[in-house]
Amino acid sequence: MSIEYAISGGQLHFDKKAFTRELLLSNSPLKKILRSKIDEVDNKKPIITKTDNSVIVDYNDASDIKLDENFGELFRVLKSKYKEKMKGKITIRITLYDSYYMILDFDKEE
Repeated sequence: MSIEYAISGGQLHFDKKAFTRELLLSNSPLKKILRSKIDEVDNKKPIITKTDNSVIVDYNDASDIKLDENFGELFRVLKSKYKEKMKGKITIRITLYDSYYMILDFDKEE
C-alpha cells in the first residue's frame, strides 16, 4: 500500500526573471514540478504562458503531475526563495484508499 501525490490543478504565477533564473539551476525545485512524471494516459503537460513581466504555469488542463512524499519541501523552498515573485494556488491530490485534496495557496504571507 502506497500513498500517491499529484498536482491536479491550479496556477502558479512567477516573475519572469525569477522563473528564468530558477530554470537555469541544475537541481531546481521548479524543474521537478514542471517535469515530474505525467500520467501516461493523457500526457498533457502544464501550459506555460509568458507575458512581458511574468510567467503563468497552468495545471488545470494538464494530466496529473506525480510528486514524491517530499513535495511540501519543494514548494517551501520555492516560496521562501521567491516570496512575492511567486503567487497562485495549486491543488494536490493525495490518494491512499480514497482521494483527498489540499490547496497550496502561495498568495498568503506566511
